[in-house]
Amino acid sequence: MSASKGAWPRREVMFWQQAPFFRLLLPLIAGIFGYAHAWPPPWFIAAKANGLLPGQTSKLLLGICLFCLVLFVVLQKAGTPAKPLHWLRFISLNLFFFLAGWLICFFNDVRSQPRWYGHQPADSSYYLACITEAPKELAKTWKLQVQLLSSITNGKQQQPVTGKAFLLVYKKDAPLFQQGDTLLFPGRWTPVTNSSNPFAFDYVTFCRRQGIYHQVFAGPNEITFVGRARPEGFSPLWRIHNYCTQQLKRYLPDKATFGLLQAMLMGDERDFDPELRQAYADTGVVHIVSISGSHTAVLFMVVTWLFFWLRKARYQWIKYACGVGIVWLYVLVAGAPPSALRSAVMFSVFALSFMLEREQHPINTLLMAAFVLLVYNPMYLFAIGFQLSFVAVLSLILFYQPIVNLWPQHTFLGRKLWQLTAASLAVEILIAPLVAFYFHNFPVLVPAANIAAFLLVGFVALLGGLSILAFSWWPWLAHIIGTAVSFCVTWFNKLVWLLQGWSPVAFKFLNINLPELLLLYATILCLSVFFFKKKKPALFLGLSSLILFQCLLLRDQIAAQQQQKLLVYQVNQRALIDLIQGKSYLPLGSDTAGRDHRIALTARTGFSAWRKSRNTLPHAFVLNGKKVLLWEAPFLPTTTLPVDVLILSDSLKHFSLSRLQAAFPAKQMVVTGAQSRWLLQQWKDSAARRGQAFHATLLDGAYVME
Repeated sequence: MSASKGAWPRREVMFWQQAPFFRLLLPLIAGIFGYAHAWPPPWFIAAKANGLLPGQTSKLLLGICLFCLVLFVVLQKAGTPAKPLHWLRFISLNLFFFLAGWLICFFNDVRSQPRWYGHQPADSSYYLACITEAPKELAKTWKLQVQLLSSITNGKQQQPVTGKAFLLVYKKDAPLFQQGDTLLFPGRWTPVTNSSNPFAFDYVTFCRRQGIYHQVFAGPNEITFVGRARPEGFSPLWRIHNYCTQQLKRYLPDKATFGLLQAMLMGDERDFDPELRQAYADTGVVHIVSISGSHTAVLFMVVTWLFFWLRKARYQWIKYACGVGIVWLYVLVAGAPPSALRSAVMFSVFALSFMLEREQHPINTLLMAAFVLLVYNPMYLFAIGFQLSFVAVLSLILFYQPIVNLWPQHTFLGRKLWQLTAASLAVEILIAPLVAFYFHNFPVLVPAANIAAFLLVGFVALLGGLSILAFSWWPWLAHIIGTAVSFCVTWFNKLVWLLQGWSPVAFKFLNINLPELLLLYATILCLSVFFFKKKKPALFLGLSSLILFQCLLLRDQIAAQQQQKLLVYQVNQRALIDLIQGKSYLPLGSDTAGRDHRIALTARTGFSAWRKSRNTLPHAFVLNGKKVLLWEAPFLPTTTLPVDVLILSDSLKHFSLSRLQAAFPAKQMVVTGAQSRWLLQQWKDSAARRGQAFHATLLDGAYVME
């Protein structure tokens, strides 16, 4: 409606004016990205060349940061009427938060601390450390995450150090380790490495963002126990966590139910079945496993309901304060995962606004929660759970009400069912591209699965688990509640397995890269602006982004159709060989163990070749003009067979390098299967002296031939 004559023209309120934390969050994120992807930064290298220490350089940057803040405040007070001053104020504010994000990362980085063990001299022979997490059992070792306490040089000099690392102890004759044990072990540090398999998880970057850079392999006879863990040595929060876990294990007879409730309530997924987790992911209900806003919302509502007797408005702040306090206690006891911290911060802000009778913009509250958490720990930005949690809540805020309005319901049951369906659909609008990017999956039946998940797990099981903890002092009632919860979860798991079988297979192997993900979000953003704001330029931008997205997908499909690759993996001391031809794979060799191992599935998905070929190939074939021979026999042929690539999967104990070269003059040797590490290293050194190209999958990762 146009403004009347003589009235001031109405100016549309921009999004960043309604949500001011949006303007603060962008430069902060840019600073975190700059630090994470440019270490060491150029100015640190220049400062070190001029004799400045990293701490001195950070102080200099901190001074520049404070100068930008003072400049912004002065220009703000002056009103900045001139346009150049307006831009100077804008630049100073963004530069301040950019440098603030960078400095927060620097001060959170363990490498910036003088006592980090990585700065110690190489002759530090032993280290004293405490086990900080429950030991994890691997195929041949116990994996212990430890916090370094001190280093011992030459058996006498002891210096305090800090930092986290991995201690891998060989399982043979290994003692029983517990969280809280204090150990003394040799400091033979080796860097944490990746697996070198195609499209494998970047484990090195993941560990670095947790402040872990090195690991130590040691035998049981090299480990000395300095102190055993004692219950009184743990924090009260850990003791509460351990007590709650023991009560759930006591009153939940079904192992799958215990694993699910342990993950949902306590944030511990150690006992959650991996196959069941994959089924949850395929059906789109894996979000119920992690502690999120729905869990804290149920707890908050239960606590506030217990104060129903507070009727007067002036006493309402009491129940909100108690609800927020219990939510924060629960989040800390559960280990403070990013999704739970986000919901706790949001509940705190909303409760504070209720107590102060202030109205809060939900998106601004969400962005403020993100801002607070990133200031607390900037590496949360790269946590998948953090990203999924915030994107899910943002999608719910933006799209829930418009979807509900599309189909008005006039009955109570119809409204509730449609509201659940609308919430599920609203969340998927922004969460689906991220799930496809990280997990290569798109759950088609997510509305039906989410309704069942909310009724049987998100509500019944969650309240049941809380009731078990509340009534653990009454064993008879706790057993009844545990049996009922196990019954509901068992039937829900059967439904999940059924829905997983109905999901299209192709939707479990989606493959999009980062540019395609950004284009997909640009399409959703522009089309949303068009439908909500009726702005035609947004429609053209959205359609252009969609067309460009389709072009990139078409390019990927053409490249996949033309690919010819040979992949040789090492899976649990077994040989796994795939021949990629177009968009299908052909398994080679007689060893079929681990054919669907996650390493192979990840590579096939990354190469868009997840369909199994029905063709057959002999052990000798030609690929891209190269002769390839797969030899699995424990003997050598009587005639010479020259090849380009020789793949040997039988034990090297049956051969010698000279005889193998005489029988198979090969440009490239690839050794896989069950092999001894020390023997492989001997062969590799001998091959290097002879000028023979040699690749061992146990030492060098997967072999890929284009």
